[in-house]
Amino acid sequence: MNKKQLDEIVRQIEKLGYECRLATEDGQYYHIYKGEERLCILFDNGAINTNAYSDIFSIVIRTKEYLNNYENAQELKASGLRLGYRKLLEFNDIVLAMRDLESINEYEFVTWQYSPDRTSVNYGHYLTDYTAAKEDFAERAGLSDRYKKFTESQLKVIHSSLVSIVGLNQNLDYQTEKAIGTILEKIGEIIPEINQHDQLEDEGVVLEDGLEM
Repeated sequence: MNKKQLDEIVRQIEKLGYECRLATEDGQYYHIYKGEERLCILFDNGAINTNAYSDIFSIVIRTKEYLNNYENAQELKASGLRLGYRKLLEFNDIVLAMRDLESINEYEFVTWQYSPDRTSVNYGHYLTDYTAAKEDFAERAGLSDRYKKFTESQLKVIHSSLVSIVGLNQNLDYQTEKAIGTILEKIGEIIPEINQHDQLEDEGVVLEDGLEM
């Protein structure tokens, strides 16, 4: 992988609340720390030396997915559209595109609807998160029904709210507390980084917001 791609992986890992320190050993790019404890190594080829930390492993896989897709994608050509957008997905007159924002070292994702003659695109939804962009594309293209599922952001809000209910309400009966615990476990299985984020909060590594992960 090139330096820009590796730096994007590092940026996404740091958004989880970890510290990434530049490595000096051959073949290694960054060491990933929680406090003063070194957890794992990001190598020059984009590999991680362990999958023990599910949130780090998941974000690396997700980031490599959109970086690889971007490298292999063709330019999106449409009337009046600025240069630089590449088409990742297209279905049912909806397109998901991606652009390298070189000036700020980030990537932008957009979903558009094609015009009736397919010469231009309209009604853009601009996002900076790949997962959110895919969810938006699936909903707009009719591949999923937003009224039948929760997004990751919504699940994080639900998780945070349920944790607050348990923490603030001392009068919950056993059955209710058990039911809430089951829901929290299921959300943790869907979004593994929630559990790791909660651990970091407990140790004071990240802020106790319960949402930004």
